[in-house]
Amino acid sequence: MKTINELLEGAEVVWASMFSGVAPDLEKQDDSLWYEGDGFICQVSYKGFEVDVYADGEVRVIHEPTETILRTASDFYGLGINCDEDLRLANGENALNWDNNNWFDLYCRGEHLDWVCDSISEALQSASSYVKEQYENEKMLLLDFS
Repeated sequence: MKTINELLEGAEVVWASMFSGVAPDLEKQDDSLWYEGDGFICQVSYKGFEVDVYADGEVRVIHEPTETILRTASDFYGLGINCDEDLRLANGENALNWDNNNWFDLYCRGEHLDWVCDSISEALQSASSYVKEQYENEKMLLLDFS
């Protein structure tokens, strides 16, 4: 797995206050499930261009062995599903029946870009690509090739 800096490829990230200045651990919790209900996750910027990453949608999963409905990361924690690996194992055992899942999406100045991503790493990489493309487009419009 790439580091956050490798995913950003020169862009910068400012995390939402809920992270208290500490970036999420992509090795353990990369899937969008862990960020359900969090809304604003971070802002990615590059040379004056910015895009926001949000966690959108709702989670509704039935844990088949207990017939429990899971809606938040805390619900999964309560069943011992604490990280992406635990999630993969539970899915592999057909213990989870997914009705709804959430996702990450990009927003620019409040405009929904409909750039759906399943993981925080994919969202960071997509956000970086977007802001860099916006910068390059402006350079072309201004004929500034520096």
